[in-house]
Amino acid sequence: MKIRIVGDSFTVDTFRLIGVQGVVAEDGEAAKVRIETYLSADDVGIVLISQTLADQLGDTFERYMERRDLPLILSLPDRVTRGKGAEQLAALIESSIGIRF
Repeated sequence: MKIRIVGDSFTVDTFRLIGVQGVVAEDGEAAKVRIETYLSADDVGIVLISQTLADQLGDTFERYMERRDLPLILSLPDRVTRGKGAEQLAALIESSIGIRF
């Protein structure tokens, strides 16, 4: 399974240095199009999205995170916005299996 990233050019270029391919999205709508492409790919297991874009997607991003199928969609901090990924993931685990971290 592959990891893919959707974010600003700095974030995407940084992940390319460690071998993770991705695409630059300028706004939430562009990110949504890119994420939908990855959702239909059979070989993608995780899609990382910069927190700024995740915030722009709002409820759409929440629905992506709550999906029970692969790929797993997670946010990560970027140069503009502090990450909320750990809190979101903990809330998702708690609502799914009832264990609080």
